[in-house]
Amino acid sequence: MLFQFLVLCLKFRELLASVEFGRVTLEGTDSSGDGIPTRVDFQNSLIDPVVIPTIATRNDLRSIVCRMYNLDSSGFNLTLEATSQAGQTANHSPEEVCYFAVDIAQLPDSMQAGKLNISDGNWNSVTFDSAFTEAPVVLAFVQTMNNILVNIRMKNVNSTGFEVVLDELSRADGVGDTIPNEEIVGWLAIPEGVYEFEPRSEFRIEDSVTHERTSITTSESFTDSHVFVATISTFEGPEGLHPRGYKTSTSNQIWIYVEENQLVDEEQKHRSEVVSWAAFYTCCYTYGLFQGFCPTGFSRDSENCTKEESLVFHMTLNQINDTIQEQARGMEIYTGEDSSFYPEYRTTDPWAAYKRGYYFSGSSYMKFPDYFESEFTFAPEFTITAWVRPDSNSNQEVLLSKEDRTSGKTMLEFSLDSGNPKLKLFLKNSEVFEFNSTDSIVPKTWNFLWAKVYINSDSNLEVELGTNLNTQSGSNASSWYSDLNSDYKMTLGAKWNLNSYQNFYEGFLYELRIYNENFDASSLAVQACSGSCEVCPNDGDCILSCDIDEFWTGTDYDSCDTCDPSCSYGCLRPGDCSLCEDELCEECSNFDTCLSCKGNSTDHSGACECDAGYFQQDYGCAECGSNCTRCSSPEVCLECSDDYYLLDTSCYDKCGFCSNCDANNTCLECVNNAEKNQQGGCQCVENSTEDQNGDCVCNQGLLSIAGGCYQPCGNFCADCDYENGNCNKCVSNAQENADGVCECLEGFEIGSSGDSCHQECNDLCSNCVDGKCNQCATLSYLKFENICECVDKAFQEPDALECTCNSGYKSVSGKCLQCKNYFQPSEVSAHFSEKYTKILVGFSAESSTSFSSCQYLIDESSLEKLGQNPKCTWKNSTMMVVSLGSNFTIREEPLKLNAFNIVKKEGECSFDHFNLEPVAEYKYPLPTISAKLSAPYSYSIACATKSLQISAEKSTGRAGGSLSYQWSQLSGPSSIDLSTQTGSVLSIPKTQLSGGNYTFSVFISNNFDRSDSEEISVEVEEAETLSVEIDAGNQISIKSGDSLKIKAFVESFCGKSSSVQYAWNYEGLSNGEEAPGNPSGVIGNSKQSHVLRIKEGDLQAGYTYIFKATAQEGESYGEAFLYVTVESSPLVAALKKADGQISNGKDLQLDANKSYDPDNSEGSLEFEWTCTEPSKNYCESTSGEQLLDTEQTGSILQIESEKLRPGAFYYFCVKVSKDTREAEKCVELEVVEMGSREIEIPNPLFKINHQWEVLILLSVQGSLEDSVQWNQVLGPSLTPTTPVSNPYVYFSPNSMALGSYYSWQATLSTPGGSSLAMTISWNTNVGPSCLGDLEVSPSTGSALSTDFELSILDCFDGDEEDYPLFYSFGLVRNGFYIPLAPPRLSNKVITKLLPGTNTLFAMVCDSMWSCEYYMRTFAVGSVSRRRLEEKSVSQAFLEDTKDPELIPGTVLMYCESLELEQEAITTMLSKLKEFSQNLEDIDEATYSNTIGAISAMASEENTNESQTVQLVDLALYMLNFELEILEKDAQLLMDSAKSLTQKFSLNNRVLKKSQELISKVFNRYFKNSTPGDQPRTIDLDKITTYRMTETPENFKNTTLDILDSNLTLPESLPFSNNDVVDIELTSYKQAGNYSDIVDLSFFKGGSYSGFNLDLQDRSLYSLNNLTEPITIEIPFHNNIGNWSCGYLKDEEWVEEGCQISEVRSNSVIINVTHTSTFSLQPKKVDSVVTAEEETKQPLPKNSEEGCSKSFYPLYMLSILFVLGIVLAFKFSKTDKVKEQSAVVPVKDITFTNNEDSYVHTTNNEKVSEEENGVPEAIKTELQKSKTFMQNHLTFGLFVKDTPSRGLYSALLAMEFMVLGALIGGAMWLLEDTDSEDKDLFDLSFEEAKTLLLAMGICLVFMGVIEVVLKLARSKGSVIGVTVGCLIIGGVALGFSGYLCSEFCGVWSQIWACMCLSGVALEVLLSQTLRALLKFLIFK
Repeated sequence: MLFQFLVLCLKFRELLASVEFGRVTLEGTDSSGDGIPTRVDFQNSLIDPVVIPTIATRNDLRSIVCRMYNLDSSGFNLTLEATSQAGQTANHSPEEVCYFAVDIAQLPDSMQAGKLNISDGNWNSVTFDSAFTEAPVVLAFVQTMNNILVNIRMKNVNSTGFEVVLDELSRADGVGDTIPNEEIVGWLAIPEGVYEFEPRSEFRIEDSVTHERTSITTSESFTDSHVFVATISTFEGPEGLHPRGYKTSTSNQIWIYVEENQLVDEEQKHRSEVVSWAAFYTCCYTYGLFQGFCPTGFSRDSENCTKEESLVFHMTLNQINDTIQEQARGMEIYTGEDSSFYPEYRTTDPWAAYKRGYYFSGSSYMKFPDYFESEFTFAPEFTITAWVRPDSNSNQEVLLSKEDRTSGKTMLEFSLDSGNPKLKLFLKNSEVFEFNSTDSIVPKTWNFLWAKVYINSDSNLEVELGTNLNTQSGSNASSWYSDLNSDYKMTLGAKWNLNSYQNFYEGFLYELRIYNENFDASSLAVQACSGSCEVCPNDGDCILSCDIDEFWTGTDYDSCDTCDPSCSYGCLRPGDCSLCEDELCEECSNFDTCLSCKGNSTDHSGACECDAGYFQQDYGCAECGSNCTRCSSPEVCLECSDDYYLLDTSCYDKCGFCSNCDANNTCLECVNNAEKNQQGGCQCVENSTEDQNGDCVCNQGLLSIAGGCYQPCGNFCADCDYENGNCNKCVSNAQENADGVCECLEGFEIGSSGDSCHQECNDLCSNCVDGKCNQCATLSYLKFENICECVDKAFQEPDALECTCNSGYKSVSGKCLQCKNYFQPSEVSAHFSEKYTKILVGFSAESSTSFSSCQYLIDESSLEKLGQNPKCTWKNSTMMVVSLGSNFTIREEPLKLNAFNIVKKEGECSFDHFNLEPVAEYKYPLPTISAKLSAPYSYSIACATKSLQISAEKSTGRAGGSLSYQWSQLSGPSSIDLSTQTGSVLSIPKTQLSGGNYTFSVFISNNFDRSDSEEISVEVEEAETLSVEIDAGNQISIKSGDSLKIKAFVESFCGKSSSVQYAWNYEGLSNGEEAPGNPSGVIGNSKQSHVLRIKEGDLQAGYTYIFKATAQEGESYGEAFLYVTVESSPLVAALKKADGQISNGKDLQLDANKSYDPDNSEGSLEFEWTCTEPSKNYCESTSGEQLLDTEQTGSILQIESEKLRPGAFYYFCVKVSKDTREAEKCVELEVVEMGSREIEIPNPLFKINHQWEVLILLSVQGSLEDSVQWNQVLGPSLTPTTPVSNPYVYFSPNSMALGSYYSWQATLSTPGGSSLAMTISWNTNVGPSCLGDLEVSPSTGSALSTDFELSILDCFDGDEEDYPLFYSFGLVRNGFYIPLAPPRLSNKVITKLLPGTNTLFAMVCDSMWSCEYYMRTFAVGSVSRRRLEEKSVSQAFLEDTKDPELIPGTVLMYCESLELEQEAITTMLSKLKEFSQNLEDIDEATYSNTIGAISAMASEENTNESQTVQLVDLALYMLNFELEILEKDAQLLMDSAKSLTQKFSLNNRVLKKSQELISKVFNRYFKNSTPGDQPRTIDLDKITTYRMTETPENFKNTTLDILDSNLTLPESLPFSNNDVVDIELTSYKQAGNYSDIVDLSFFKGGSYSGFNLDLQDRSLYSLNNLTEPITIEIPFHNNIGNWSCGYLKDEEWVEEGCQISEVRSNSVIINVTHTSTFSLQPKKVDSVVTAEEETKQPLPKNSEEGCSKSFYPLYMLSILFVLGIVLAFKFSKTDKVKEQSAVVPVKDITFTNNEDSYVHTTNNEKVSEEENGVPEAIKTELQKSKTFMQNHLTFGLFVKDTPSRGLYSALLAMEFMVLGALIGGAMWLLEDTDSEDKDLFDLSFEEAKTLLLAMGICLVFMGVIEVVLKLARSKGSVIGVTVGCLIIGGVALGFSGYLCSEFCGVWSQIWACMCLSGVALEVLLSQTLRALLKFLIFK
């Protein structure tokens, strides 16, 4: 039977089958990080369901998402998918998920729903079937799980529809990628409002939800059993977002926040988003788990509760022992405060009364068992009945109560209020409901009461109270009852109030029943009673109505008489105080069951009878007469004792050995072992004698058998031949021994009879009889008849005869129940830290608590006051540190701890905890404000482009909270209204300013009511001046040991384009005195003129120095002043040894040499050592003398081993002092006996940045057989990447948590089991925080044109220790965070932005470089073409980089926004080099900033190979700086290498440069990698690099599975087994049907031997001429027949030292005998292959890769060249013949203007037009055509009268050769810029331009030669030109041959096609144009 009292509140019951909701608990993730799926079944079948789930709890702070799959009409599967960073996804805590389901097939009228399939990363539009009147609530979710890490995002929700996209969680920018597999997205839409669905529902839109929890107020009370779902409906920021909510402590509020995933980074701050949400209130009970658990009497089936029994408690009080067992479930109820009861009552015990229950005396009560022993819970509907007889009608008497034992809150109370029944309930909405009956009961009479709670037909909670069959009902409850199933107290006769009981009941309680249903209680009582009582139980018998001091006389129910005054607790009869019905019973359990009889009496079949020789007299047993064993009185004996016989009523002596005599004393029968003698008497038989009692007994060792005495066969003989003394058969489980005697078998023991053998019981049996255990020892139970076993949570110690509870468990009633060592309130204290950024909670004893999250350590009421994202961690086992979040509100008030989770390491185990609420005291002076203002020294109205800004951002003392600012104007030429200016920055528009001096002041106060003020003056200029600003502001405080770069900058340049000249000058001390040292020397510290670089020790402490920054641009000038106050740095005390154990067999040396003065001031450090022990102010040596008997003042303390006392705990401290400064470092050491062994770990000198990598090296002196083991002692879970059995432990970057304390212990163990341990502890920095968001001004603008100001306000250091703060602003590009400028002290930057949506970040870092990121997106318009039309790109770039720090960021902007030409690329490369070369040192942001620019330039299409190589060299130069390379930096550099190699098609030169970069990156990235560390891989699609660190013994003769290859390393590798070796394998993917290119390198970096690890810088170790080859498997998919193995040598592929050994289906195995870069290369051919063969061969990309060659162009050009020579020779002869036949001699040859070169004419041979018969006009035109053709270089060869055709042929051959050489050279260059594998005729535009350019060059070249020929008029010159042309053509032909040897086949074929095209075009266009020009010029 289910909860049948349920669904009555529905106004739309018909929707029951189409709308479902619920909560389900998902089990988190397993040890591998995978989610554990849970199936959810619908209550009703849904035809076409859409389900919206939402995570509704936050049990684990790591990010996680819910995923759904297998959705059908019956239900769906849910699982959790971890979205934390790698290595942090395992064992996520269970979370509750709410879900809401609708059926599309039967939707409510007001709702629309649907599904759509999405297969890409693009936005998809959804249009509603009908428009809503306004934007509805839209909920959506992915209904499938076909991809990992996918979510949905929405935007543009309006009345007609919305847009939705699949959000790829692993991307920083979220969307835009192609999704591998299709997903189904389900959605529903409904107008805002409250709906009467089942259940009652509310749909709303929340406008502003961020990463911080936002409180949503619901229209009704919301409890943990209600359902809440939500969807983010805007897209204000990317990075994998989803909503998450959980319940607040307020009844009608829900906390919700948007949670960014942590896959890309750990930072989770997010901009405000709009969230659509729905809440479902339980208006009535559903069939599900309304309370979250099933009540008593119900069983759980999935999410349902099924009732199995209604009567769950029934107790009739007729027992009088200490625990009462109620009849319904056998639960034990305890009386009073302890286990004592009748007859030894305590004041808290009720008194048992015969047939009238228990009497409660006014201090009595009964306890239900604790919840962990036997849970009892009420159902939402229940009935309580009770029979009571109160003594009076007092004020408030509680019959039954249940309280929350943590808070004392009353959950349920059934009581009598002045005689009126009353029920009090604590409802689910946290309201208290009370209902009083007006029917008053009558004291001193029996009354039948009941209380009934049920749900009426209106779905309202109703209460019914009954009194003696009269009822009253009430129904004004606002919610329903929901019980507690843990941590409660439940009591009869009183109520629990935290530490005591109160409101005691006084009177009788006879019976109590509890039904977990709406039960008809009136059926249990009747008025027709057998007696005269008014009401009685339904059996008709009245309950006795006697007072406690009366007894019932046995007539009517109220017939009573008074007990004897001595009976304090009542009686049963007159004169006897016993409560037992049996008059001889001393103690009984339920009146008629006797537990023990009175003296001289014994229990016989349940009744007490007097013992033999006694008879009952009054209420005891009296003695009978002498020799009488049974009598009725002393005078009347009924039975005599042995040796006496009864005669009448007296006893007489028997006759000798006669057992029966007659009256005459004649013996009738002899006693045993006696026989009659001849005299008629009895005598002892043979072998027997008379004993002292006069009996005949067998002699010793003989048995009495059948009246005789015989020799026995043994105790274990079953069949004995007594006469012969032989045993025929042994008893069971026995056998004869060597002597023929029977004895028990092994494992069997002698039985109770002494003649049987039974199996032994185990040693936990305390009473074993005849092989059966009658009683098991403490905390054990009978598992088998002779075997006892320890109960659950108990164990048996060796040789122990009983069991002991496990640690953390306590023995209660034979069980081991979990308990905890709770702290007492007096054992806890708390105070604020000195900076008021933390609360330190101290405990007087060690805590064993493992929790490190505030959520589990701090009560919710105090957690809300700790600010945003507080952090809790354990500094040690007695100190918890609470790092307060921003804007905390807690003050000097109680900090409520979660006492359940904070327990002692040792102490009394208890079930009850106390409230731990230590007051957070103000131990130190409250934080004071230090107001600091910064502003430009002067402000030019003419030049300024923005308002005058005066900033108070550098002020300190906020102590984690907001500061209040009050601005005022003190002076100035114009009055300015500042009433609205309340922020940290005063902004005044220039329109409100006039020329002159202004003075402003600010009054600043913090949350602790501390304040400060400061004023500043600004000179406002009307004229054009430069406004110089300093990023540190106008004043800064530093330590003398600090190193800092302070930068001056100008934001507005008055519209001028010339460069700015900066300068710094030292102006003196602020007090006008002479400064010590040489402060002016600071000016020359930096190469950059705008930077003031202060190095450690440059400035002495105790002074304020003034520096001036100036800027000059043409005639414009500006200046600013900086005041630098220098303070002393604290000394640093250091000890080489950490806390732990030392051996008394080894001298102790404590080394403080590493202590230092950061200021390096004059003087030396002084040391003072002390030593104390617990409870002593000194340390005691083995002799009893002081360990430090003299003053120790050196830096090293040495103590002989003989003085170290075993077992002592020494606490050594060293105090380091210098001038007035002091520092102290202490270490606690325990002395143990471990011989000469020693372990040592240096103590950290300072706190650690959580982003750092940590390598802890253990120094060990011991045996090689010893072992080391590391384990974590304190702190958040931290997993090393090295095995914990190594003598070192390594933690990777970003593996630690901010603001946490960590302790790790190293233990050195010997084979014999002895050990030596040492513990190292450190804490991580808290880091900075900002109250403001990343802002961008102006709000709109154009790319590369608008100057945008990026800024962030109100930032502070989390622990107020690590100032100043540094700011860097940048872009997220392809998942990389790339700053736009190096970090600066200013919280703003002016920069250009990219077109489109920019994902921006602000990185805020403290002086330890712990950084926080703040993100936002910002849309920017397209590139402004007007600016680029007015100026070249180079000019615009130079204008934008007047601030030199903006160079890399501006390069990135231009590369990403424009397609750059060579001029711009050259300019930018030059500026980038200039920027890099001016760097003195580098930080991570500057590094990423520069590498981002390098990567962007390398990716530019027009960046040529030479420039790219320069960029790689620049990246290599950057790696020369000392900087830790993190994974993201390595990935960015690898990405640059990928762009480089892919762009130039794995060109050999580029390939070698790329490999150099990768190796250098990994050498830095692997700087601290240790043997056994986890290998690291960076995979960037086209390039993948793998690197591992090991010692050779672990990789020699081993096959490693690396990337897509297997690497087998031989035994003979030339490494020592102690070497630390890095193995690096880089794989380059090639497009098409080619093998991967792999580079194998080895690097050495130190040694590792025994326990000693020595790491050194990595250096390349080349392997050559190996005797055994290294085997590499290379992926390959081609026919291997035409390929061979090659390696890259001097930019050429060489086959030696590399052989193919095996060909597999998808790979090739190669053997190499040296390290290098390897690939498979086509085999070289010596002869020309056919075209058919050529097409079958793979065509490699370029010659460097060993591809096949083609000489087509060479053959073609050779033919043309030979043809040219032949023609020249032939036509030269023809010319000679013509010359000889000429009429006119040679000397008459003249050059004419209308003929080319040589034209023969004569003076005496003239033919007139008339003689030829052709008209003169026609002849003239023909002559022109002929002349034009003769001028054509090619066509002239075919004109009959063309002179000098030999010369023409030579010129033509030369022209074609030069044209081919030009085209070939250009192709050579083009090949390096085109990474695609070309097909024949696949010519690009660039190549077409090359063709035309070559033709143009030839045109000019030939024109020059022909002009030379015109000027050279001799024949010799003509011959010379001819020969020269042939020589030039030959050279060009040779160059073409070289090019052919370099080109791959496909490129040569393309060249051939281009060359043929060029020849054709040259003939048709270029030569024709040249002929036309000659004709026109020379006609």
